Amino acid sequence: MRPPVLVTPIGLLAVALLASLVSAVFGAAPLAAWAASVPVLPQATETWQDLTQTLSLDRPYDVLRKAIRNAENAKFGAAD
Repeated sequence: MRPPVLVTPIGLLAVALLASLVSAVFGAAPLAAWAASVPVLPQATETWQDLTQTLSLDRPYDVLRKAIRNAENAKFGAAD
């Protein structure tokens, strides 16, 4: 008797695509900043930044970052 298959190839592909989408949404700004520091990728960096701004992929990152800063300020007080 074979054990049940917990992960199917289609399920694994779906999880990989979902993880890629989440990474693109929440990592758009940091990825662009990192790529800008690599001297070989200046054109790719501009293209990526334009694409993320056009698709509004930079908004979730900005909202999350602002929420975390607001929570830190509420708990620890504003930075001087």
